[in-house]
Amino acid sequence: MLYYSNIDKNKIIYSHFKLKDLKNSRYDFSPENEFIQASCSKFKKNQSIKPHKHKTNKRNIDITQEAWLVFSGSIKAKFYDIDSTLFDEVLLNKGDCVILFNGGHDFVSIKKDTILYEFKNGPYYGSEKDREYID
Repeated sequence: MLYYSNIDKNKIIYSHFKLKDLKNSRYDFSPENEFIQASCSKFKKNQSIKPHKHKTNKRNIDITQEAWLVFSGSIKAKFYDIDSTLFDEVLLNKGDCVILFNGGHDFVSIKKDTILYEFKNGPYYGSEKDREYID
């Protein structure tokens, strides 16, 4: 499910996918025009994809977007709109995936030994150059 900014209805703040909601063989939770692309696929036994590699294409990227996959445990996440106001608070559980497109975020783990995978486009230039903190 996509969640759009209260400030600019054309900007997506985040998408949230719960593994338990996977109904079909594939669910794409990033619009094609976003820099980070994510999907969830469910395969039948012996199902495969054709061998392939990706072509080199020039891309101009001026924003960092990231994805979280809760591998185990739970986190309480807060999402902030493009004007840094609180947009939403969500409990994320094992199997949940969130794609962060615009705005800001924070989270706190609420279960012991929570494991969260995080993916983002790079390169990463360090927190001083890459982050703007929200008060």
